[in-house]
Amino acid sequence: MVERVAKAAHDKLFTDCINRSDWPTTNCSINANGFRDAARAAIAAMREPTEEMARCGGIGREDAQGVWRRMIDAALKE
Repeated sequence: MVERVAKAAHDKLFTDCINRSDWPTTNCSINANGFRDAARAAIAAMREPTEEMARCGGIGREDAQGVWRRMIDAALKE
């Protein structure tokens, strides 16, 4: 997930800078590891679900939040 988010951010920010097929050896001002660090920070920021997200989880609020946190934790371990 970290790699997927990092590449998506890279492609969005630098569409005119380099060919997207150059990932992860970008020649732009931020290297691939910088994008990975930013992706980890963005994913970690999503660790706490909003009330609406928990409600939409279809199960009890505490259960939905726990599942969400475990999913985010798993994404960060990749």
